[in-house]
Formats: sequence, structure tokens, C-alpha cells
Amino acid sequence: MYGKNRGPDARRKKLIPGKSWHSRPAIGTPCDKWKAARTLVCVVMLTAVNSPALQFATMDSPLPTSSCGMNRVLIVYYSRSGATRALAAELAAKLGADMAAIKEPRSRIGVSGFLRSMLETVRGTLPPIEPLHVDLPAYALVLLGTPVWAGRAASPIRSFLRMTARSLPPTAYFCTYGGSGHDTAFQDMARRQGQRPLATLAVRRRELPPERHADALEAFLTRMAPARQRGAPVEAARHHRAHQE
Repeated sequence: MYGKNRGPDARRKKLIPGKSWHSRPAIGTPCDKWKAARTLVCVVMLTAVNSPALQFATMDSPLPTSSCGMNRVLIVYYSRSGATRALAAELAAKLGADMAAIKEPRSRIGVSGFLRSMLETVRGTLPPIEPLHVDLPAYALVLLGTPVWAGRAASPIRSFLRMTARSLPPTAYFCTYGGSGHDTAFQDMARRQGQRPLATLAVRRRELPPERHADALEAFLTRMAPARQRGAPVEAARHHRAHQE
């Protein structure tokens, strides 16, 4: 049908060496190897960027010391159940502040942890806490957050105040509570610190959704405004606090 040497096999022999029937680069050519290598590099880079381990390290890595001069607001808080942590995170988002959680060498999870917390509150015990590796005087304002335990600040916050009262810059207090006692908790904190806060914010646990305490939060931020101004001297913040009293 095709005549002498006219079959399909003969036609394939006349193609340029290294080309397939559809003129695609033959497997193993330098061009094909380069494309494969480039694809492999892209896959490795995307895998590294989306790695959960890398994201965890980035989120939880401590901020460099130089960032203190940029934010100038630090939120120090203790949270047993997570309610105070949620309010601290909301404030940090509003202020662009750094956050530092007070941690303990001993857990308070479970019924035994709850009972120990109440016992420490009644007795006025100050439990050991882990040190915060933060340069407190580098900040213009520090917010202290605590849950209310039996009408007092949580015992780890009281331990923190005993250790740092003399080195704290102007402060503001916030708390989460179930029934009552936030006023006496703030008074206890001010007494231990030796000075009154610029402002206070108390949020019931059932009012933790942001829309339920939006007005109180805005008033809290307004009262702290002078101390939040970048480069505002500490004495000016103290004068504002004395005027509010």
C-alpha cells in the first residue's frame, strides 16, 4: 500500500533525532531536566512555607527587643480557663500590643487545680511563677489582666505584682469575672502595686463576645490614650492618672 520503504516506520525514521511523533522533546533532554528541576524547587519552597512547624515557630517566637520601642504597649495576663486570654487577645489586636502570659510550674487543670486556686485566694498565698523575659521599663504602658477569684485578683497576678511593682511603668487593669468582685480585685492590685491604674475594664464571662462589651472597651481605650502616644514621657502619663483620680 505504501510502496517500498513508505510505511509508517519509514516515516518515523525521517524525523529529526531526539523528536517524538508529535515533535515533543524527548525524555532526558537538557530542556526536560531543567523543567523538572525547577518544578522540584518550587514544590520544596511551597512545602516549607506552608509547614505547620514553621508557622508554629513564627507565631510563638518571642518578639525582638527592638519591637518594644515600636509598640510601647505590653499586655501581661494570667488565664486559667481561657476567658482572660480571649479578652487580652482582643485588646492586643486593638492596640497593636505585645502579649506575655504569666505561667506557673504547676498546673491548675481540673477540680484539684480549682480548689487550690480558691484556697490560695482565701489564704493570700503567693505561688511561684515563671519569670517573664521582658524589659518592662521599655514600655510606655502595661495592661494587667486577671480573672477574679473570690473577689480578688488571681494569685499568679499577685505574685507578679510583688516581683515587679517597682519596675512597672503606668498601668491599666482588665479582668473577667462571673458574678461580682471586680472592684475589690482592682483595689487589691492597686494596693500591691503602690499606685492606681490609668483605667480599668471588667467584663463578665457571658459578655465576652466583642459586640457585648464594645462600649466599655472603647471607653477603656480612650482613658489610656495619653500614655499610648508614642514617645509620651512617663511623667505626663502619671499626671493624667492623678487628674483622673
